[in-house]
Amino acid sequence: MRIINIILILCILVLSGGVLVSCSKRSLKTIKNEKALTNDRYIRETLGGIVLDYKKNHGIFPDGFSIAVQASGLKLPRRGDLEGNPILYQKLENGFRFVSYGQNRKFDNGDGDDMVYLYMIGDWVK
Repeated sequence: MRIINIILILCILVLSGGVLVSCSKRSLKTIKNEKALTNDRYIRETLGGIVLDYKKNHGIFPDGFSIAVQASGLKLPRRGDLEGNPILYQKLENGFRFVSYGQNRKFDNGDGDDMVYLYMIGDWVK
């Protein structure tokens, strides 16, 4: 089975003029940026949407993200972000934020290389 897959990939490369072979560092960086954009949209639109729906239905932001998920009746495909990194939800006075740890693989309370998604007074900040 593996040999057939390898032959198929080689045929595709030959027929495509070797386009797939020329995967430069720049294109890998583009792929990483696209993954980050997808993850960013997932956090803002999906996870943030769950929190915003809770606020719309209850008049307040939830004390915890699990409360909002439970109230939504949705079953999320995974815990955390799309890359499997844990996410902290924090309710704030006029909004909320999600914090996902960065490349150092630890939470720095939203500092350092943490990814912070802040929703304040009706809009995403950043």
